[in-house]
Amino acid sequence: DASLGAGAGAAGGGIGGEESQPFKRFMQYDKNGDGKLSADELPPQMAGLLRNADLNHDGFIDARELELAVKQMGDRMKAGMIGGQQGPGGRMPGGNPIGGANGGKGP
Repeated sequence: DASLGAGAGAAGGGIGGEESQPFKRFMQYDKNGDGKLSADELPPQMAGLLRNADLNHDGFIDARELELAVKQMGDRMKAGMIGGQQGPGGRMPGGNPIGGANGGKGP
């Protein structure tokens, strides 16, 4: 699809000029091929993506905004892996260390 390539070029096209897999997946929702995502093109459960990634608040996610959002998601995932699945420091939500006073059964 030509619009996909145009959108990626506008954002720098990712590493080595190639589009990232998450970028390609999100751009599959670009029903009208304008290189931007709008609320009517996204499933309702992705409304948060539109709110958070729409940096210029024009109601659309353009290729640059999408690439930044994909990078931020990747950075957050990497940070979560470094701290373990339970969060930074290997603590369960609620602050109890894994295997702590309650035998690691949660907060």
